[in-house]
Amino acid sequence: MIHVNIYPEKGGLLYNQLLKEKVLINNSFSINVGVKPNIGETLSINNLNVSNERLQKFLSRTHTLYFKVDDIIQSYLITEGDNGITVLDLKCTLIEKPF
Repeated sequence: MIHVNIYPEKGGLLYNQLLKEKVLINNSFSINVGVKPNIGETLSINNLNVSNERLQKFLSRTHTLYFKVDDIIQSYLITEGDNGITVLDLKCTLIEKPF
């Protein structure tokens, strides 16, 4: 599993809505993905594939959000015993449609 921190564009409509709903932590929100995303790839996020309760509630009132990955800012590994969790920070752009 890969833990991804998504940084929406500051000052944008989505950023302001997430800030108002108190979903953002350090200007980002987090999801877990099974495969490492690549720059240029589209991520789809809905209330069924997030674990944060506030983010689930927000997404249950909206449609699926699509993001284009613009940059992988940082990656590191959290280790606990023999298990490790990869953490990626992504700079993303909200897109209306995936294609």
